[in-house]
Amino acid sequence: MSQGKNSTQVYIAGKVYTIEGYEEEDYLQKVAAYINTRISDLKQSGNFLRQGVDFFHVMVELNITDDYFKVRRHANQLEKKLDELEKELYGLKHDLVSAQMKLEKQEQETREWQSISEEMADQVEELKIKAGLAGNVVRSRETEKDEAENGEKESTAVEEYESESGKTEG
Repeated sequence: MSQGKNSTQVYIAGKVYTIEGYEEEDYLQKVAAYINTRISDLKQSGNFLRQGVDFFHVMVELNITDDYFKVRRHANQLEKKLDELEKELYGLKHDLVSAQMKLEKQEQETREWQSISEEMADQVEELKIKAGLAGNVVRSRETEKDEAENGEKESTAVEEYESESGKTEG
């Protein structure tokens, strides 16, 4: 739309008219063409021409007004549908934000559980190492004990041998 009024000549119902408006010249020409189309449609039906020119013009005006109200009703329905869709979109966005927040909370909890799991795995490894060392110590002590017992048995056997040998010698 331009700032000042536009003036243009249009052809309507076989006559040239000079009209002014704030809209562009192309738009004003389209309006005139629409009026000519509606006049042409009514002339083709032929029923209105018998009633006189004034009646014919009133019928053209009624048809154009009817078109206007139908388009306006349709526009209102579209606006209502748009409002409904915007409300639905708002609800969906709200649901999305809620789901994202829940997801972030679950991810945080998962990270915390993974950290705890890793700590516990480390503790288990430490306990295995300690248990292994303790097992080695126990085995080592058992070995020492076995060796000590074997040593006592050997020394007892040696003593017995020596004592029996001494009996035979003496």
